[in-house]
Amino acid sequence: MVVLFNLLPKNYKMTKKVVMAAVQNNGWALQFASKELQNDKQVVMTAIQTNGRSLQDASERLRNDKKVVIAAVQNNGCALQFASKELQNDKKVVMAAVQNNGWALQFASKELKNNREVVLIAVKKNGYTLEDASERLRNDKEVVIAAIANEHGALEFASEELKNVMQDAWGVKEFAMAAVNRDPRNLHKIPREFQNDKQFHQIALAAVRKDPDAIKYV
Repeated sequence: MVVLFNLLPKNYKMTKKVVMAAVQNNGWALQFASKELQNDKQVVMTAIQTNGRSLQDASERLRNDKKVVIAAVQNNGCALQFASKELQNDKKVVMAAVQNNGWALQFASKELKNNREVVLIAVKKNGYTLEDASERLRNDKEVVIAAIANEHGALEFASEELKNVMQDAWGVKEFAMAAVNRDPRNLHKIPREFQNDKQFHQIALAAVRKDPDAIKYV
């Protein structure tokens, strides 16, 4: 329908009724709308609810509208890329984006890449987004543990100090516990010295409750 929409006579395709029908079917159709309709909040809200990335075709005014941008990033976190600089520095907007897709962290402001709460959510969604965190947070043990518990390869983006400490991540109690909490099948990787630990017993019990099959890994 998007292709057909672009082939319609100009005076026809610019009517709001036709544009609304098109964006309801596929948000990408917004790119073919008139500047006036790309500045129409009802049209843009409809478009981003079917494709968050169609925010890129909205007017500058609407890319700075918090309600519009939150709706876009809730559909596709990486639509944050097309938000105004002001909203890329808005914690509520960025939190909504990284909750949808950890990769959205790369489009956040420098200030929010240094916000521990925001970065923790991002790395728990996708450990590799540690690369986009501030230098301070790449040296934060809890943040790095959360990242490598999600994706072990994220260790590459930790500070040199923590990279050295975490080379044998399974020897770091906090990491081992976080990894089991994320995936009960990791129980068999827990070092023997942790297996008599009260905290390990609690996590193992929670893991088995979460996935009864995990009992075979204990």
